[in-house]
Amino acid sequence: MAAIAESVKGQNRGGYDCEFVTPPPDVIQIECPICLQIPKQPCLISCPCGKEFCRECIERIKEDDKPCPLCNLSDFTFLRHHGSERYLKAQEVWCSHKKDGCKWRGKLGEYEQHLNSNPSQENQLTGCQFVEIECGNGCGEWFQRRNIASHQKGVCPKRPYSCEHCHEYESNFEDVTKNHYPQCVKYPVTCPNKCRDAPFERQNVNNHVKDECPLTEVDCPLHYAGCEVRLPRKDMPEHMTDTVTHLTLLATVTQSLLKENQELRQTTEDLKKENQKQQKQNEDK
Repeated sequence: MAAIAESVKGQNRGGYDCEFVTPPPDVIQIECPICLQIPKQPCLISCPCGKEFCRECIERIKEDDKPCPLCNLSDFTFLRHHGSERYLKAQEVWCSHKKDGCKWRGKLGEYEQHLNSNPSQENQLTGCQFVEIECGNGCGEWFQRRNIASHQKGVCPKRPYSCEHCHEYESNFEDVTKNHYPQCVKYPVTCPNKCRDAPFERQNVNNHVKDECPLTEVDCPLHYAGCEVRLPRKDMPEHMTDTVTHLTLLATVTQSLLKENQELRQTTEDLKKENQKQQKQNEDK
């Protein structure tokens, strides 16, 4: 029997993986020879062995064109045994997760409803709390039903999530934190100059660095006058107290401007005279 069960290892077993509360009489077959579980939709085979198999188990044998696993007869048929099925479904069984702590006991006919192994999204939390089910958020992880809610709400990377900074972008936790945060205009970031610990909204950082940050290097206000000093903004007031240097630069610039102004006035005067001369010549003609 064990060898037969081993031959289908890795495939879905066709029977019920639970135990009877009170084992039926020995004359009642309670084990499928293939999966070694309580037969589901038991089928009576036409072979001399006369055994009953799970419908799924014996159909798999037939579809693979294999002989009877007990008597090795290749040409056999099978028929669903409704009488045996009714009897088995009326017997009380323990949940297969009894060892994990499930206290359910009930009729075998109610066992699959209790397990709810392939739930829809709507009734995912209904059924045996010790059955492992796949997270409905699509992360691919499996958990006992009793633990799935805390996973989905607290740690699942695919749980529904919206950006708490802009309050506009909605997706799942993984997408928001990995893809949206790096470009969210309201995501808190620190000044690149590290001028303080308090963060700024990403959209305001450039203006802060340009117009406010005390650690941004700026030109001296008298740069136009020739002062080439660049200092952090916070140090510029002290630099501006050097009045002698700055007055000297201003005086030089002023002299240069006066000279340029005088030259400009002279040029204007020369042009004016030339214009008058030209007009006089035109009148004499």
